[in-house]
Amino acid sequence: MIHERIWSIDEKERLIRLLDSYLTDMGHRPACPTICIPKMIRDSKSGVSVFPFYVNPHNLAWYADEGWRGYGDNGKALEKSRLDITFRDLILHEIGI
Repeated sequence: MIHERIWSIDEKERLIRLLDSYLTDMGHRPACPTICIPKMIRDSKSGVSVFPFYVNPHNLAWYADEGWRGYGDNGKALEKSRLDITFRDLILHEIGI
């Protein structure tokens, strides 16, 4: 039996802050962590562990989920400007590694 990870509101808020900090420290502007994190959590329940982010020419970064990639030419755009992030990256960034 597979046990589904239950995310508390505090954990979600923490991940939102971590994603914002992580992207900012990498020199990008987070487009909307409050939308990206719930989508990342949703996809993690399906087994996704590496989350592709698209960084546009204005340096805005957002999670490129399946819905986003399937819209118009977004899939091609992602190939040119992709940043892969994991929850592990965010936690390590939080502790300074």
